[in-house]
Amino acid sequence: MPTEAVVKRHGQSLSIARPSATVGRFRTRPRPPSALALACRILFVGVGLALLYRWLEPRGWLGSVGAQAGAASVALWAIISVCAQNEDGLLVMRGIGVQLEHRRILSLGARAITVPFTSGSAFIPLASIDDIVLVERLSGWAIVWSLIILSRAAGDHTRVLTVVGKTTRPRLALLEVIWAEARSILFDDDGGPSRRVRAT
Repeated sequence: MPTEAVVKRHGQSLSIARPSATVGRFRTRPRPPSALALACRILFVGVGLALLYRWLEPRGWLGSVGAQAGAASVALWAIISVCAQNEDGLLVMRGIGVQLEHRRILSLGARAITVPFTSGSAFIPLASIDDIVLVERLSGWAIVWSLIILSRAAGDHTRVLTVVGKTTRPRLALLEVIWAEARSILFDDDGGPSRRVRAT
């Protein structure tokens, strides 16, 4: 039976969709910027565009309709880029493999619109996946947890480490949920505490 859930921890959100027992989709989003931070970003972009306009206008480069339309589209793109946020996804399919997804979105209430030309995906077949592990590492003075897919390259069997959630960097509480659910779908097991790796 299909299930959907949203888990929120430390301002970050994890959306879980399980259309069946053999498929799961996990999407993580970072904490959205505060209204003040968003207003400051838009003001910064607006001032930059106004200065650019004052520099271009006396030179006659904005005289044609096409140039004005181009300037308007650049302004719109800049504002969208400032307001958009990252979303990372992991699609897990038993017997097939995993697909990592990334996109930038504009949140409009309950809906999210993908910003054009910002999405991407990578597929890792089950035959090349060795394991999915949680890795603790040091980054400066901070401890950072990452969800890693251990796999082998197709031709030469070189070991490949693929980080899940590179741009959103979900916290450990969310990573543990993704890790346990992904392992139960992909390997049909319950994970277990032995799958954590400490790396310095």
